[in-house]
Amino acid sequence: MKRIFSTVKLTAVLAFMAACGGGGGSLDNELALRVINASPDAPPINFLVDNVAFGALVDYKGGTRFTYLTPATREMDLEVVLPGDDVRIDGSMALAAGHEYTTIAVGKLGEDGSSTLQMLNVDNPMAAVPVGMTRVQFVHAAPDAAALDVYLTSLTDSLDAATPSYTLSGFQQVSAQQDFVSGEALTWRIRVTPSGDKATLLFDSGAVTLRSTRSLLFVVVTNTGAGTAPISLLTNDGTFGGEVLDIATPAEVRIYNVSPDLPSLVATAERALGKDTVPPDPPLASPCIYDPTLASSDVLCVAPPPEVTTLVSDLGYPAASSYASLDYSIPPPDGYLFLNPIEFYSFKVAATGAPETILFGTSQSLVKGRRNSLLALGLVPQPSGDTLIAKSLTVLSDDVRPYARVGKLRIVDASLAGGAVDVYIKPQGTDIATENASLGGLVAGSAAGHFGFEPGLYTVSFTTVGTKTVLASADVNAVSGSVFTVVLVDTARSVSSDGTPLVVMVVDDLP
Repeated sequence: MKRIFSTVKLTAVLAFMAACGGGGGSLDNELALRVINASPDAPPINFLVDNVAFGALVDYKGGTRFTYLTPATREMDLEVVLPGDDVRIDGSMALAAGHEYTTIAVGKLGEDGSSTLQMLNVDNPMAAVPVGMTRVQFVHAAPDAAALDVYLTSLTDSLDAATPSYTLSGFQQVSAQQDFVSGEALTWRIRVTPSGDKATLLFDSGAVTLRSTRSLLFVVVTNTGAGTAPISLLTNDGTFGGEVLDIATPAEVRIYNVSPDLPSLVATAERALGKDTVPPDPPLASPCIYDPTLASSDVLCVAPPPEVTTLVSDLGYPAASSYASLDYSIPPPDGYLFLNPIEFYSFKVAATGAPETILFGTSQSLVKGRRNSLLALGLVPQPSGDTLIAKSLTVLSDDVRPYARVGKLRIVDASLAGGAVDVYIKPQGTDIATENASLGGLVAGSAAGHFGFEPGLYTVSFTTVGTKTVLASADVNAVSGSVFTVVLVDTARSVSSDGTPLVVMVVDDLP
């Protein structure tokens, strides 16, 4: 195990008002402790207190609630579990009664010898928050961002005449706590700019309502998800944690053409619209002109075609598209409403030469800031009489945040001709005759999540299940910070072919 010894950095933050009482702890003999992972390139981290797991495998942007402990000088450690040598950062700190402590993993794990990963500790006295107020504090934990100004304003206020509520002079800067009016009395808006530069908006929360009597910690972190905003805000009130994303953050989707008899495809994402009017009585007898399965019985069904976003227009086989952004914060046109929740999309795939005939389809509620892959799997459906038998797109959640000192691989079986397969992920040059399978019994349509591997050159081999008979293989250079999806597919099919020999498609998952 590689061990980095460092002194724990303690930032003492004095409350601006006197305190009495606290959220569940006793001022005389208890203290509160929580942990947060704000390291953008580290795998999930173990937080240890006196060599006992306090927060096990806390992922980036994750954290714990306050736990109440007795006062003592305690060993405070971070442990990063890696496929190769683990990394551990050791330190100790005197924890006093009547205080609330937050230990944050900040900085980058980086490569061996260049790590900036460390613990930042925030110390606040236990203090009751007045009714009708919310106590707010900010921590700068985005290692690539310079000094920041943070503005808490009403929703419509311009920044032109505004004064920063907080100025964070640099990475690891911790603000003082301030109390703001909470509840429905005022809707707040949080905006972040480079210090002294109001014209450059790095983050805009949109409308935010603060909860009464809460002490809310905001941690500025690097945005590793969808969208172009460089930062987002982690939140933790001691009981619950979450994330505030920039108001313009989209969801992102990529399309895979792994249907072996579909030479080229077009894919769309649709949101169904309806007229924002009262339906006639009696209701119209004629069906909707666009997609009657999406119609709502209580909405007048005379809408124009759905709002359509083209994701790809000519995606060959086998191939994967780039990510496309779907910003569902955009409202419908004037006079219309969405027939489903605003994040709900119908995804449809057709042959490039016949875009009006839907071959594959699925519906999905997207999550803001997340990425998904949609795989057109299987053979093109054939008509049954006058009806085209529907196929469903397979939806995968993409865990594409790169880890330092780790290569990440995901395995997908999209082959119809291969039957059930085993998968061997081994260093190049390994004879698999005496090796155990890395994954066993995959069938067409199945997928494994992104696994972490020690950086290096690997061969991914697919074999007939229970045998060492290799059906197809590919070499992958899983360098530090790389993320790949490896897909077993058929050879392009025609009337006279059965999809053999099988081939392997390697897709770089980083957007």
